[in-house]
Amino acid sequence: MCALFRYVSLILLLLGCERTPGQWSPETPEVPELPTLNAVIVFQNSAGTEHTVNASVATTNAERGRGLMFRREALKNDEAMLFVMDDDSDHGFW
Repeated sequence: MCALFRYVSLILLLLGCERTPGQWSPETPEVPELPTLNAVIVFQNSAGTEHTVNASVATTNAERGRGLMFRREALKNDEAMLFVMDDDSDHGFW
């Protein structure tokens, strides 16, 4: 009886796990496009030295889901990706 309860609980748990619409999954044949919105951010330290960063801005579920996943090379020192969320809550990343 206890094993049956665990089995049914596991099935219900798995049925409750749902993919966010627009998020990439292995079943999705096409790879989501890279973000098309780009930003140039200039930081200036207290000595007045400027540092420029070129950032891709992920604003949609598909762009956030893809993130940097299919990138073939590492980000350069002057590159970044910004993730714009729909709310102010905490969000996890892999």
